[in-house]
Amino acid sequence: KDRRAGEVEVLLTLVQRNDQILPDCSQALRRRALRQLSAAGIRVETASAVRQVATDRLILEDGAPLPADLVVWATGATPPPLLKALGLPLDERGFLLTDRTLKSTADAPIFAVGDSGTIFDEQLAKAGVFAVRQGPILWENLRRVLEGDPLQSYRPQRRFLKLLNCGDGTALGEYGSIAFHGRWVWKLKDRIDTRFVEKYQTLKSGVR
Repeated sequence: KDRRAGEVEVLLTLVQRNDQILPDCSQALRRRALRQLSAAGIRVETASAVRQVATDRLILEDGAPLPADLVVWATGATPPPLLKALGLPLDERGFLLTDRTLKSTADAPIFAVGDSGTIFDEQLAKAGVFAVRQGPILWENLRRVLEGDPLQSYRPQRRFLKLLNCGDGTALGEYGSIAFHGRWVWKLKDRIDTRFVEKYQTLKSGVR
């Protein structure tokens, strides 16, 4: 591009450790996402783990260099090291293991919700949609523990809406195995996000 106009050409590369992007999403959404990346001129490198980050490049696992002026490192959820020191049951990734009441499988009144916990015998993604709905169950069960009442079980939804901003006024969406894309999807995402954030801007009357 014309640098005299203050514009600089930017070359973007997406490096993905897995064999495909968005591994937890449907094939239909992956195809749409790849089309969007291609249209934006973004190069995609799959099955490429990063071994080292140098000053001006990445070194991939096979030793190949990838020039880079700026690296944005995006990872999934990982457990904090503190969890290992608590002496409580953990899953194979190091998250606190709970039963369906969100209480630790240890014989102790300790609860874990959101990304910090994993429900025994459940395969739930580390997604905020689950954490939000676990909140009221946690609050109720804390009260029940104090009063000696039976605990309530959390029942996760099996399907939920996924929305991904494309950065161009459009968004990608997925519900179950159905994928979609457009400006209306971005408007839907913006409305959902705005309403969610607005709920926490003002405390309800009587709350201190």
